[in-house]
Amino acid sequence: MVIHLFGAYFGLAVSRVLHKASDVRSDSKEGSVYHSDLFAMIGNRQLNLSSATIRLHCHLTSSHLPRSAFLPKC
Repeated sequence: MVIHLFGAYFGLAVSRVLHKASDVRSDSKEGSVYHSDLFAMIGNRQLNLSSATIRLHCHLTSSHLPRSAFLPKC
Protein backbone atom coordinates (compact mmCIF):
# COMPACT_ATOMS: atom_id res chain seq x y z
CA MET A 1 0.00 0.00 0.00
CA VAL A 2 2.86 2.35 0.79
CA ILE A 3 4.39 1.89 -2.66
CA HIS A 4 1.05 2.78 -4.32
CA LEU A 5 0.76 5.90 -2.18
CA PHE A 6 4.32 6.88 -3.06
CA GLY A 7 3.65 6.34 -6.76
CA ALA A 8 0.51 8.47 -6.64
CA TYR A 9 2.22 11.39 -4.93
CA PHE A 10 5.30 11.04 -7.11
CA GLY A 11 3.15 11.20 -10.25
CA LEU A 12 1.37 14.28 -8.96
CA ALA A 13 4.67 15.98 -8.15
CA VAL A 14 6.16 15.19 -11.57
CA SER A 15 3.07 16.44 -13.39
CA ARG A 16 3.14 19.65 -11.36
CA VAL A 17 6.82 20.22 -12.15
CA LEU A 18 6.38 19.52 -15.87
CA HIS A 19 3.20 21.60 -16.21
CA LYS A 20 3.53 24.84 -18.09
CA ALA A 21 0.96 27.61 -17.79
CA SER A 22 1.30 28.39 -21.50
CA ASP A 23 0.13 24.86 -22.39
CA VAL A 24 -3.36 25.48 -21.04
CA ARG A 25 -5.74 25.93 -23.97
CA SER A 26 -9.49 25.91 -24.11
CA ASP A 27 -9.87 23.53 -27.02
CA SER A 28 -13.37 22.16 -27.49
CA LYS A 29 -12.03 18.70 -28.44
CA GLU A 30 -10.39 18.23 -25.04
CA GLY A 31 -13.61 18.22 -23.02
CA SER A 32 -15.70 15.26 -22.04
CA VAL A 33 -18.78 13.99 -23.83
CA TYR A 34 -21.76 12.43 -22.09
CA HIS A 35 -21.68 9.10 -23.92
CA SER A 36 -17.93 8.61 -23.46
CA ASP A 37 -18.31 9.31 -19.74
CA LEU A 38 -21.17 6.84 -19.61
CA PHE A 39 -19.17 4.11 -21.37
CA ALA A 40 -16.22 4.73 -19.06
CA MET A 41 -18.47 4.41 -16.01
CA ILE A 42 -20.05 1.18 -17.28
CA GLY A 43 -16.65 -0.30 -18.15
CA ASN A 44 -15.23 0.62 -14.76
CA ARG A 45 -18.19 -0.98 -13.00
CA GLN A 46 -17.87 -4.14 -15.10
CA LEU A 47 -14.17 -4.38 -14.31
CA ASN A 48 -14.80 -3.98 -10.59
CA LEU A 49 -17.57 -6.57 -10.57
CA SER A 50 -15.64 -9.14 -12.60
CA SER A 51 -12.49 -8.79 -10.47
CA ALA A 52 -14.58 -9.25 -7.32
CA THR A 53 -16.15 -12.36 -8.84
CA ILE A 54 -12.75 -13.80 -9.73
CA ARG A 55 -11.42 -13.09 -6.22
CA LEU A 56 -14.47 -14.79 -4.70
CA HIS A 57 -14.03 -17.77 -7.02
CA CYS A 58 -10.37 -18.03 -6.03
CA HIS A 59 -11.27 -17.86 -2.36
CA LEU A 60 -13.95 -20.54 -2.60
CA THR A 61 -12.01 -22.97 -4.80
CA SER A 62 -8.46 -22.51 -3.56
CA SER A 63 -8.30 -25.50 -1.26
CA HIS A 64 -10.59 -28.34 -2.26
CA LEU A 65 -11.49 -28.05 -5.96
CA PRO A 66 -9.30 -28.29 -9.08
CA ARG A 67 -8.38 -25.01 -10.74
CA SER A 68 -10.33 -23.80 -13.76
CA ALA A 69 -8.42 -23.41 -16.99
CA PHE A 70 -10.27 -20.17 -17.77
CA LEU A 71 -9.59 -18.27 -14.55
CA PRO A 72 -6.25 -17.06 -13.22
CA LYS A 73 -4.42 -19.10 -10.65
CA CYS A 74 -5.00 -17.83 -7.13
